[in-house]
Amino acid sequence: NEAGNGAGNNDSDGRLERHSHGDPIALVRVSATPTEMPRIAAALETIPEAHEARTLLDCAGHWLWVRCTPHALPPIVAALRAATADAGHVTVVHQPAEVEVPAFTRPPAPLLAIQRQIQRGFDPNGVLAPNRMYPA
Repeated sequence: NEAGNGAGNNDSDGRLERHSHGDPIALVRVSATPTEMPRIAAALETIPEAHEARTLLDCAGHWLWVRCTPHALPPIVAALRAATADAGHVTVVHQPAEVEVPAFTRPPAPLLAIQRQIQRGFDPNGVLAPNRMYPA
């Protein structure tokens, strides 16, 4: 898994790399409560690039998967992150090398401070993947 290509990219046989018609794809997972998902999914309807995207609800409605083309990834992720700012988070699971969107939703400053404090407790020298999830 290369830095910047998202989390959990374990695609050894190439199934995630391309749409059936040969174009590269990106994959996004939204995690939120099922009651919030209709509102979050509606955010995609406002983005012209999202009309070609494919969506799937999973895990009893707690996850919304979005498969899209690389050019559609930045506006889709921006809209989903805005829609989940107070009710969930967005993870870019897979993206082609030509696109670079942060894989994880940056938490609010107070939560990020707590996360970094915990990280320093386990890694006081900062050698274990510094700034991997949230660049400085």
